Amino acid sequence: MSRRRSVCRKMTWLLVVGIMIMIYSLSHQPATQSRQLSNHFIEAFKQVIQVTPVLSTSTKVTLLSAASFYIRKLAHMWIYALLGSIILVALWQTSIRKGKCFILALGLSTLYALIDEWHQFYVAGRSAELRDVLIDSMGALAGILVTLFIIFCTKKIFKRLKKL
Repeated sequence: MSRRRSVCRKMTWLLVVGIMIMIYSLSHQPATQSRQLSNHFIEAFKQVIQVTPVLSTSTKVTLLSAASFYIRKLAHMWIYALLGSIILVALWQTSIRKGKCFILALGLSTLYALIDEWHQFYVAGRSAELRDVLIDSMGALAGILVTLFIIFCTKKIFKRLKKL
């Protein structure tokens, strides 16, 4: 194994750990602090909704009341999509069979989602919810599938270029 490849592997695993630390630090915020972070996005959404003339007032109220929940859950999905994707790339660089990389990446992401929810149970104003584990796992699955698609498309392109 080349030195460059070894450095790439280590950097990828460091990135996995960095994302996990970021998730941990966000989960460690008390509910009030976490809500403040989400409110920045909700306020931006609120401004867009307020100036949209085609929506009725009742529709605007309904959208705004649901916005907080969906923005928070989308944040869960995005960060776990990133985690699942990077774990897959890290595993892909090892000697593990490629078919197992998918299962391991999803398993490790889901395990971290479970640990994260358990951790939140002990944070002021936060709770542990199975629904969040499922949302996190769905995000990881989406990230893993997108990454696999990119890997396979890239391999196909390089294979075709070699034939030229």
